Amino acid sequence: MNFFIIDKKELIKKINTNSFKYIISTIIIFFSVIIYLSLPSFYNYETYHEKLKSKLAKEFKLNFKNINGIKYSFFPQPHFIVKKVSVGFFNNKNDISEINNFKINLSLKNLNRLDRIEISEIIINKANFNITFEDLKSFFNHMHSNIHKPILIKNSNFFLKNQNGEILSISKSKIFNYFIDKKNKEKKIRIDGNLFGTNFKYNWNKSYVEFGNTKSKFTFDNPNIEISSTFKKNFNQKNTLGDSKIIFLNNVTNLNYQFDKNVVEFLDNTIQQNKNLRNKINILGKVHLKPFFFDLDISLANLKLDNILQVIFFNLNRLENKVHSNFNGNFKIELNNLNNKIFENLNFNLAFSEGNINFKDTKIDFKNIGKIYFNNIKTLEKDDQLYLITNAKIQIDNKKHFFQRFQITKKNRFLVNDIYVNLEINLDDNKYYLSNFYLEDHNDDEEFDLTYKEITNFQKLTLIVREEFSNFKKE
Repeated sequence: MNFFIIDKKELIKKINTNSFKYIISTIIIFFSVIIYLSLPSFYNYETYHEKLKSKLAKEFKLNFKNINGIKYSFFPQPHFIVKKVSVGFFNNKNDISEINNFKINLSLKNLNRLDRIEISEIIINKANFNITFEDLKSFFNHMHSNIHKPILIKNSNFFLKNQNGEILSISKSKIFNYFIDKKNKEKKIRIDGNLFGTNFKYNWNKSYVEFGNTKSKFTFDNPNIEISSTFKKNFNQKNTLGDSKIIFLNNVTNLNYQFDKNVVEFLDNTIQQNKNLRNKINILGKVHLKPFFFDLDISLANLKLDNILQVIFFNLNRLENKVHSNFNGNFKIELNNLNNKIFENLNFNLAFSEGNINFKDTKIDFKNIGKIYFNNIKTLEKDDQLYLITNAKIQIDNKKHFFQRFQITKKNRFLVNDIYVNLEINLDDNKYYLSNFYLEDHNDDEEFDLTYKEITNFQKLTLIVREEFSNFKKE
């Protein structure tokens, strides 16, 4: 007997029978799935608005109101589309947004029971959010206190407004992903957006393993700035310790601070600063939050004088020397070891009071000679260029060195303590101009011949000073 002899007709018959069974089974399964996925299409949603509102509030800890027009679709996955809905934070008076075509993704579970349908995620696209400082406080509490399902916001605008409804800033967000990573036991925020015309990315993580610890990272393009921070809550002292690392133009700055609900205090971190870094920044002082007032000492080292002046005065000019009336306090800015042949150790004292910005006790060290004090500091735009204009008092402590450095002949030397001069700086082109040398302080209302002489280099400055001393002697 040969067991390898196969009846071809019998084999084909078996294959056809089995194939038919598989095809029938596949068709049955396919249509069963389609019918199951389609079941929510037959539900009556006219009375479902309040139940959906309650379910959204429970799952996302947000106040959804005025739900209008619910439609169901199962492609590409089961979801509701709500024609219009308003959303806000609980206990806040106003809504933060009115959303069109609000998408609610559904779980595959329990589609056969409307009252047991499970929400997996909400997606908001092309919405405008009006945020106040009260809303920011509510969102901060939401970040740290609530467990919720994923929230994805795409292609939307965030308007920060004051209590009068005036827009303070606008941020555009391509992606705002707010969710809980169950695998890594972390709550996360991922933002890809634009602020003040600059693209940025923001990542925030809160650990559910190391309780009270959070991490964040801001990355800005043009200029390239990276700010990384870690926060550790101290439950015994009821405050939070913060450590931030700022990378800007290949310079690294570390900031240490602690804060509670009333005060932010910046701590000395000079020991932790990397000694190999050319540019070092240190901030000391306190920021009181109720009422808001700050008193900060900022120390910078090994920076170019021109760059510092541009940063400070271009920003002040943009603000038109005005800030919010509640932004009150003092900045003491100390610039040490300036990369300059003549000057070192510049001190700015900026006072912010009731919306105004004023300079106090601004001075710079004149190497081996004395100090220069500045008053009546202001900016002026001329021919699309920004100028810094000020009256300067040159205090001469080492007269011998002064006369030697500027090559003042003996016949033109005399006892001098102070020299007053008008100074003008073209901040766009880094050009310096001097005018009106005089030996006594003058009345600002008096008119002088403001014929400015450009200082192109130290030799030019020497010639100007020698000429003025020659004129003083003649007088």
